[in-house]
Amino acid sequence: MSSSGPQNRTGIKFEVGAQLQARDRHKNWYSATIDKVDYDKERVLIHYRRWSRRHDEWFHWNSPYLRPLERLTLRGRRGLNPTSNLLFVLSQNSKFFVSWKRNYKT
Repeated sequence: MSSSGPQNRTGIKFEVGAQLQARDRHKNWYSATIDKVDYDKERVLIHYRRWSRRHDEWFHWNSPYLRPLERLTLRGRRGLNPTSNLLFVLSQNSKFFVSWKRNYKT
């Protein structure tokens, strides 16, 4: 096997701790992190966030079942502080609640 690193894939860093999404055996996409990189077998060990480690899986680093996180960035919109950079990380089929409060100066 090759001792070189994985091919570049837009939005995915193949390093321990990198965040991405992975598709499980039931065809559901989940947020995940890379726990190990095996250069000899050209694969990565994926840990599904908020799941037990018993569900961790090895994926070849060219697998179509790995993709970058979906991101939505809001910057400088009316009602938001333009000096703060807000970053929301969304997963497919995730549920979330958002609330904004305007701070009026008197």
